Amino acid sequence: MATIKQALKYPFINFARLWNYWWFLVPLWGWLVVNGYVVRIINEIRKGKSEELPAIRPFKGLFETGFFLGIALLVPGLTAFLLTFLWGWLRILAVYLILITPVLVLQFTEKRRIRDGMNVLAATKLVFTHFGLFVLTWLKTAVVIIVWALASLPVITLLITLPAITFGKYRLFTDFYVQATEVQKKKEKAARRQAIEKDISVSISFKKRGK
Repeated sequence: MATIKQALKYPFINFARLWNYWWFLVPLWGWLVVNGYVVRIINEIRKGKSEELPAIRPFKGLFETGFFLGIALLVPGLTAFLLTFLWGWLRILAVYLILITPVLVLQFTEKRRIRDGMNVLAATKLVFTHFGLFVLTWLKTAVVIIVWALASLPVITLLITLPAITFGKYRLFTDFYVQATEVQKKKEKAARRQAIEKDISVSISFKKRGK
């Protein structure tokens, strides 16, 4: 699990690549390319390449990936936005959707399927199965945000701190997702093994009775 220190340092290890965030300023094309770049960052971290930000070039594939990620997050994003205008627990639901957005992004990156990025139920299952780890990840993220927010008091530093917040957040959440899904896969594997062993046991029992 990544530490706060690692999340703070990660965007700066290769400082020149921190500026890749600002391709976002190019209308439409830049928005989608940066989305695709975030997916590339996540995939590199999942491969164990967490020493520094990956290169944004070649741009090939980033626009398409960013487009599909944008489509995937459109429904939960619009839902959260609309719920903020309502009262009571519905606003809490809007906050919840915002909090699980990193998990939705990570679900999308696994197989790059739009439906995975929209799958709030799967994200909810993962979050509540590993609730303590999820809360811890958000607490670490909150510390990173606070540190860079304080560093942003001279407004000019936002050029550095905004990308640092985004990239640092996904450094933390990628580790959360990898750890949580590995535990889940082990449990599912153990459950399948137990089911097979049970089936074998029942089969043997029937054969003995037949004799």
